[in-house]
Amino acid sequence: MHAIFVLIDSTAKPADIQGPLQEFANALKVRDGLIMKSWITRDGEIGGFYLFTDQTSAERYVAEMLAPAVEAQEPFSNLRVEHFEVLEELSAVTGSPVATPLAG
Repeated sequence: MHAIFVLIDSTAKPADIQGPLQEFANALKVRDGLIMKSWITRDGEIGGFYLFTDQTSAERYVAEMLAPAVEAQEPFSNLRVEHFEVLEELSAVTGSPVATPLAG
């Protein structure tokens, strides 16, 4: 598995852009290789923790879906993405999701 941590600056509060965020969440349900996303927010930022089946799927998601969406939405700027390899054996001990993609 492969994980990414994403933060995006936002001039809008999540409640103010609930509709577009819901549409984006629905589109994620069929994204190849995506296992899960946990949505996060704090003052002036929105983002998430993601698990993918592999690094290629994560990189494709960022390039094809996330970066264009951030560029197209006025309240968003300054996309930051960090990539991580998942230690699957230890993660299984602590209840991490198994590598079953949402679109699978």
